[in-house]
Amino acid sequence: MSSLLNRIQQHATHFTDHEKRIADTLLARPLLFSTENISTIAKELNVSNASITRFCKTIGYSGLKELKQASHYYNELNEQPAQLNDSREVVQEIFNANATTLQKTADQLNFEMIEKAVHYLLQADTAYFIGTGGSLSIALDAYYKFLRTGIQCSSNIDAHFQLIAASQMKPTDLAIIISHSGKNRETLQIARLAKKNGAKIIAITSHTDSNLARLSDAVLITKSDETPFRTEALSCRIAQMTLIEILFVLTMHAKKGDGLESMKKVQHTIINTLL
Repeated sequence: MSSLLNRIQQHATHFTDHEKRIADTLLARPLLFSTENISTIAKELNVSNASITRFCKTIGYSGLKELKQASHYYNELNEQPAQLNDSREVVQEIFNANATTLQKTADQLNFEMIEKAVHYLLQADTAYFIGTGGSLSIALDAYYKFLRTGIQCSSNIDAHFQLIAASQMKPTDLAIIISHSGKNRETLQIARLAKKNGAKIIAITSHTDSNLARLSDAVLITKSDETPFRTEALSCRIAQMTLIEILFVLTMHAKKGDGLESMKKVQHTIINTLL
């Protein structure tokens, strides 16, 4: 089951005023929802019982009972520090969380979007790998991988430089944009400028209804839950890197001999740097 915070973020852009009020109160006062009945909650928020029920269904729960369970877990997650008494338990928890993230991402993978993304990569004059904040390291890792394919690639660690690059993009170029939330202001500025110039956009994000997803030509979705050790945004990084790896391998497979030749050139160059 996706985390409560994840579900709220996924649907936040479409909330009514009443739903936004319910969501804000839920995140600020999860105990209210986990301990009180529907009438008490509705009265506290000055909404109808039906509004509470509709909110539950909007974010993917069958009713208040499921929402109570989720809010109880959310409260525990935010109120209680992780117990680090047993390092083996911590290690296993991290492995389990990563495995769950990868499985959830695989379960909802859209293969049509994957094939479309590979097609864009193969057709691009230049592929720009873009990310800001925590997504920057993922973009740089993708850039590092795709340099081996023979495709003309570009990336930059500064968001302003990325914005300048977007201003120079052409309809034959491609922007691969990584953003967990899909609503980072700087990232969206870059995406809108790339779109304005006619470049294709591949988005790697966790939110299908985000502004970034709506701007993009191909959208690859990651799925992850919060754990006592990491936020959802950190947990999804392994899924983002796996999607990049999938695109890389499929692109190399499609390029066949040309791809292998490019890889050999890179390997030969790196070998010559060794002592």
